[in-house]
Amino acid sequence: MTDTGIETATGKSATIQFNGRLCIHARRCVLSQPTVFKANVEGPWIDPDAASAEALMYVALNCPSGAIRVSRHDGGANEISPMVNTILVRENGPLAINAEIVVAGAPIGTRATLCRCGESKNKPYCDSSHIARRVRGHRRADHDRERGARQARRRIVHNPLSQRTARCRRTGRDHFRNRTHGESRREDCTLPLRPFEQQALLRRHTRQSWVRRAVERGLRKKEAFQC
Repeated sequence: MTDTGIETATGKSATIQFNGRLCIHARRCVLSQPTVFKANVEGPWIDPDAASAEALMYVALNCPSGAIRVSRHDGGANEISPMVNTILVRENGPLAINAEIVVAGAPIGTRATLCRCGESKNKPYCDSSHIARRVRGHRRADHDRERGARQARRRIVHNPLSQRTARCRRTGRDHFRNRTHGESRREDCTLPLRPFEQQALLRRHTRQSWVRRAVERGLRKKEAFQC
């Protein structure tokens, strides 16, 4: 291991470089090639000869932080710049970038995970400080904000001491009525009816007319029977 924290393991077909300062412990290396990257062992834990150069290159390309870099000795193609630049926002984590990255005027490769919580001690790179500080990502923050807005609306609408809703007999629209003063805000009832409100009003009047005619027929039959 060098002073910069880079471990180098040279094999017959490829050389693996591992930079521990950039690793975010995504565990894609130990899960895809456990015979090459041996977790929880003492001494050397990287064995480049345990897999082919193609398999090692696949692991390197799947490392989001760029902590793993592979140089092939068999004449095969090494890592190239991606055709499309991508930025992935990891939930409750850093920004995973796959592009030709230049930091402070110097190229750093094509893969990196940059801090977005502001707690990293290795800026601009992520050092997993967000885990200890329990930094929550954008999804949870949006959920909390929406929940807070719903609760605020519920407190305003359903507060029994301030106002309650009432329904206009003509339009069927809801309007607020001040319970303490008994005043109603009926300016909405003077607006033109929307199409669906017209249909609902027509159905209600038709139903009332049908009931009224049925009652009238029943009364006429009753009177005829009494006569």
